[in-house]
Amino acid sequence: MGGKHLDKAVSRLAQYRPFSDEGRNLEAMLRDLVLAAAAEAETGGAFDSLESVQLAFKRQWGLDVELDEIRAARALLIEEGKARAAGEGFALMADTLAELEALKADSENVRELAFGEWSEQVHAKWPNLREADFQHLIKDLETWLEHIVVRHGVEAALVLYPEHPRAKQVFEEIETITCSALPARAPALTEIREVELHAFVRQPTPEQLSYLANRLNTAYFLTVLTLDPAAHELMQDSVSGQRVYLDTNVVYALIGLASTHETISTVRLLDLTRALGCTLAVTPWTVAELRASIRLAREHVMARRLPPRNLADVLARRREGGIVAVCWAAYRDKGTRPQDFFDFHEHFEPLLESRGVDVVDEGTAEIDREGDLIEAHVELLKPHVEDRGNDDPIVLKHDVKHRLLIERLRGDGHLRFTNAGHWFLTRDGKLPPYALETLDGSQVQLPFCVATSAWLQVMRSFVPRTEDLDKTIVDLLTSACIPMLRPLPEWVVEEVVGRVEQYENADARLASEVLADTAFVAEIERAEDADERRRCVDSALERKMVELVDKLDAAEQLAASSREDAADARRMAQEHHAHLELERRKRVKLENELERERQELEREHRERVENEGRVQVELQQLRRFVIGVMTAATAVAAAVAAVLLVALKQVTAPGLVVAGICSAIGLLLIASWGLFGWRRTSRLAAILAGAVTIFGFVWFIYDKANELSSPPPRHHQIEAGR
Repeated sequence: MGGKHLDKAVSRLAQYRPFSDEGRNLEAMLRDLVLAAAAEAETGGAFDSLESVQLAFKRQWGLDVELDEIRAARALLIEEGKARAAGEGFALMADTLAELEALKADSENVRELAFGEWSEQVHAKWPNLREADFQHLIKDLETWLEHIVVRHGVEAALVLYPEHPRAKQVFEEIETITCSALPARAPALTEIREVELHAFVRQPTPEQLSYLANRLNTAYFLTVLTLDPAAHELMQDSVSGQRVYLDTNVVYALIGLASTHETISTVRLLDLTRALGCTLAVTPWTVAELRASIRLAREHVMARRLPPRNLADVLARRREGGIVAVCWAAYRDKGTRPQDFFDFHEHFEPLLESRGVDVVDEGTAEIDREGDLIEAHVELLKPHVEDRGNDDPIVLKHDVKHRLLIERLRGDGHLRFTNAGHWFLTRDGKLPPYALETLDGSQVQLPFCVATSAWLQVMRSFVPRTEDLDKTIVDLLTSACIPMLRPLPEWVVEEVVGRVEQYENADARLASEVLADTAFVAEIERAEDADERRRCVDSALERKMVELVDKLDAAEQLAASSREDAADARRMAQEHHAHLELERRKRVKLENELERERQELEREHRERVENEGRVQVELQQLRRFVIGVMTAATAVAAAVAAVLLVALKQVTAPGLVVAGICSAIGLLLIASWGLFGWRRTSRLAAILAGAVTIFGFVWFIYDKANELSSPPPRHHQIEAGR
């Protein structure tokens, strides 16, 4: 952020007055907006829930409002008799709707009269101007006024008071605003527009002045309604870093031991707190008190029989709030049995953790040793809690210990909101008055505790209600039902403009520090005249300058210490890096040696495998050669034996056996050749031997058969006759 954007952000930050008149201006603004939202609603001035009002704000003007703020506005309207309760929402009374319609009609009447007078003035000076062109002038004037309000904010209201010293400067700045952002018109009409738009602001009639007041007052009310998003970072820097301790009653609502709307409001409030950079914490004292409260409530509930669900409503109403009432309400609405209810809530630590709440014991041990001081503060607290209905010494000591803890953690010095550092957030309205009293009667600079309602206003003031303030301004200007006819006194405008002048050229950080400090803002706003206000502003700036210098000195010391730590860390990192590099080199060397050994082993293994392969091949070749020779010899022997047997026709039993064996050997060799694949010569010899053997054997069988079937030879017969 820089340049014009920074100047604009600081200027709007200076205009921001969220705590003006102790917040009553903000309440009035929200009340008026709720009225306007109801009047513009299609449901005839009624909303069925607070959420629907919240949605209407977002849809119509782009504004975010909290349910608690709407609830307060609703209560105020009902109290004033302008609305009646309608379930969770409300409905405007008939006379209120009539008032709003009359207000709208009056506003339209003022507009018509103002433009009627302007029409006469313009046509008197430009008689040839057509009516259609004049209507274009009206639209351009309204758009031009929107630009003025967006650019100058509340300072634009000074045109209503031309005698104000700053008004002349504002007029001059307004006259420098060109009409370049307006729609293109014919050259003649453009010339008229340049003259008449400025004349309308410079020399307004009473009716035109009323119209301008209705338009320009919008910017004033926005000074108490919302922070400009452009200034959000400036304010957040001033708020972040603080620690907020939660009272037990806040934790009740946070973990669901309170009514539904209290739980929703508390969760939203703590979400805003975390979003601004604050941390949430509870002490061991709060954890112990919460655990004891849940145990006592459990004993109270479990001591009686479980009633029917339709009777649980009676039990829930017998006690105003409290864990017991919440337990019976859960049983009535959801059927949750007390046993299950307490079993769930007794283990509340995960619930706190999920909500970003830490248990912090910093400084608690030292406070526990301050027995006499604790007892003295208990006596100081007792008068404030007499009608609270709970004077348990343990409860009183719990509140007192937190005061002593917060004050000790804050330390001495000029305490303001922005440098407090530690807070105790409570829903107990009896603690803030006690926080303003001391044992010696001295004045308290800054109370140790803050009520949730006040904390919501503070946190909400630091968060923009809109993402685009300029668009919101335009949307509000074009809304017909917003009651903006209240007079805007000159002193109010002067007050805000005076703040703009003070911070117009100030350092952005310094301006945000002052404006983020609610005590300074309240002190400035209570000033009775300009001189006193100037003194307050100068004093605030001087104090904040001292605080900023102290912060800068502390930051420089921290930075120097950080630089030394960084140098040590860098040196240690370098040494560690060198050690790692040495280890890496050793590891690389070892890996290289292992790799060489591995390659050598692989080479030896490869050679051994190759040698074994050659030996196997040679043995196989030798085996095949021997078998081939044996096969050839056997085949030849078998063939010769068969031939001789055939040739000599000497077939005897031994001969038959020899022939059979030779034939079997030949057949076996042939089969072996088929399995093992011998050389060609061996194969041919085996085939030949087998064939001859088979032939001889077959021939022998054939010859023997012929011999048995033929008559014996003659010499055999002679020998037989003898």
